[in-house]
Amino acid sequence: MSEETTYQGVSTDSRGDCQGKVFIALKGERFDGHRFVDQAMEKGAVLAVTSRPVDHPHILVDNTLCALHQIAALVRSRLSCKVVAITGSNGKTTTKEMLKAILSTGMKVHTNPGNLNNLVGMPLTLANPPADTEALVLEMGTNQPGELTILSQIARPHVAVITTIGQGHLGPLGGPEGVKQAKMEILKGVEQDGWLVTNAENPRCREIAFEKKLTFGLREGDIRAEVLEQTPQGSRFFVCRGEERALTEIGVPGTHHIYNALAAIGAATLVWPVGLKEIVKGLTSFSPPWGRCSWEYVNGVMVMNDAYNSNPDSLEAALRTIASMGAGSRVAVVGDMLELGEYEREAHRRAGRLVAELGIDLLCTYGDLAAVACEEAKRQGVKAMSFNSHGELADFLRGWLKEGDVVLVKGSRGMEMEKVIDELKKEEP
Repeated sequence: MSEETTYQGVSTDSRGDCQGKVFIALKGERFDGHRFVDQAMEKGAVLAVTSRPVDHPHILVDNTLCALHQIAALVRSRLSCKVVAITGSNGKTTTKEMLKAILSTGMKVHTNPGNLNNLVGMPLTLANPPADTEALVLEMGTNQPGELTILSQIARPHVAVITTIGQGHLGPLGGPEGVKQAKMEILKGVEQDGWLVTNAENPRCREIAFEKKLTFGLREGDIRAEVLEQTPQGSRFFVCRGEERALTEIGVPGTHHIYNALAAIGAATLVWPVGLKEIVKGLTSFSPPWGRCSWEYVNGVMVMNDAYNSNPDSLEAALRTIASMGAGSRVAVVGDMLELGEYEREAHRRAGRLVAELGIDLLCTYGDLAAVACEEAKRQGVKAMSFNSHGELADFLRGWLKEGDVVLVKGSRGMEMEKVIDELKKEEP
């Protein structure tokens, strides 16, 4: 093959678009991309990167994941666009999508699809930018020390955003201080003269020292919000920066989403040199990603699908959101919060107590850990029940719910709590 061959991007999935691309045969504990080199070539790939010889044009390397990282870093070195990297214990994907909505009104924006934010997904996104990209917005996730250092040094962001530092992945990251240190790794690759955008009202975020730091919050920070109205449909608020004020609204409820919007606005001010009123216009087109406080009606019942993931902080935010709604009964359907290590049982006990404090009318749980929350809620006088399957839980709700009730469905990804919603929908005509 000629050295002058032009490749059209990078692929790691032989089931997707491989035409004109370099196929990187990743290998993990449960998969081996080398088995699919033939399929990738049949679909138009022109070169493979492998760790063992194959019967196609290929480059042999010791580690194909490292090769992906090196390719992504090479692509990044040739980009002239602005790069924003976003991490945090909560709100990463929502903030990314809000920032995309803002910047897309005046710039060509490229982001991770879905939440492909790990050691494969983020470099793959970076390695495939459209030629006209003016802003690259990259979500970065981690559940192991050192991962964000790798991702940040590949992406070399001009702006790093830390939405919150809380209680996600307490087990694998080694407790609260370990979570803080892991999130701060995003600063390792920030470009010279780059910025940090972070939460002025989050205790651990406040502790981060960085030369150029832009903060946000409801009461404190460089970017602030004056909340006018909060409803099940969303929030209206003024955004304030110095003497500048702009009215905006977001179509997703909950105070925590106002913080996400402020994070996105703060990042936008650093990469798009326009006034605040122009920046906030794009927020009106934002709609929440699936499973992150997205609302739907099922047989007259308002269901808040927050089933994508869960940790103690995000569960508290979601519970407070439904508790503030003055509709019928407020029902929490909660699955296990995973990856909390030694903190797991106490975290679920606290969740049960919070359900009682907020006056939630009914708690339904699925999973052994969530059953701990159920028992604690019962001790606090809440009507609470634990179930052995999604179907059993949904069957109970069908007979209990009435029109006008509000239901939160939430749990860690491994609990697949969206199946409860799917079961409830089966009863719709």
